[in-house]
Amino acid sequence: MTVLRRSRRLAQARGAALLIRSHVAAGWGYNGEGQLGDGTVTSRSGSGDIRVGDDVVQVAAGSGHGLALRSDGTVWAWGFNGAGELGDGTRTSRSTPVQVTGLTGVTQVAASGYFSLALRSDGTVSAWGDDSAGQLGSARSSIPVTRPVNTIGAGSGITQLSAGDFHMLALKQDGTVLAWGANGYGQLGNGGTAPVTGPVQVTGLANATQVAAGGEFSLAVHVPVPLPIVPDLTGDTTAQAGQALQAVGLVLSTVRSVVDHSCSNIGTVMSQNPVAGSRVSLGSAVSITIGTRPPHPCP
Repeated sequence: MTVLRRSRRLAQARGAALLIRSHVAAGWGYNGEGQLGDGTVTSRSGSGDIRVGDDVVQVAAGSGHGLALRSDGTVWAWGFNGAGELGDGTRTSRSTPVQVTGLTGVTQVAASGYFSLALRSDGTVSAWGDDSAGQLGSARSSIPVTRPVNTIGAGSGITQLSAGDFHMLALKQDGTVLAWGANGYGQLGNGGTAPVTGPVQVTGLANATQVAAGGEFSLAVHVPVPLPIVPDLTGDTTAQAGQALQAVGLVLSTVRSVVDHSCSNIGTVMSQNPVAGSRVSLGSAVSITIGTRPPHPCP
């Protein structure tokens, strides 16, 4: 992974730019690995068409390779192929596009570092290339994956993919975000720093609408969830208080008992912490104090 990381830094410094122009993919910049897809390894400062057809709907650029999604759901790749990131079953670099084997019904592609991924219309995620950090969503391996393998099955609900250097992000229909791969800087957002070879949910994030994976960090656009308001539990039984808190996304924690000399809250809530009306984080704990009968007779 260290060698790849050093190579990646160099490739990014001399990277190529890709875009779609009138449904034809175009590229410009460094071309030492054939990542401009024009049949040469000659760099250029002006855009030129990539020989991949006139029905391109999306392109994605890795460190030294490019991907193009065509309107028929097929994926084409070109450029550096040392880790199998072109998905044609070889590790031979190509200066013109080759079709990624076994892929149909693709709706989005993602590329970064030395690996590639594709999202199919049924929610299946296919991946190929370098898997040294588990970024393909399967068990970590030092052996490159030269053909697409399905790492997340149909019905996943995934609507968007984004590739970092050695990690992946996936946005789901319900607004949650999944992540997997390298995690040395916490880029998976699961509260840890250990690499993960299968999808884990990003914690504390809801209502996301778009994700983006950087080198070793992650971003998301989301609609903030309003902080819950602590309800007034005065006069509730312990069971009623627990239900009221659960209804707003809070939890009942400590239940304390004190003598109620006024006899007005025997068996019910006398006080609470935090107080009613406070705004707290979702899942916060609320403690209550229940009144008990005094030793003297109540009026």
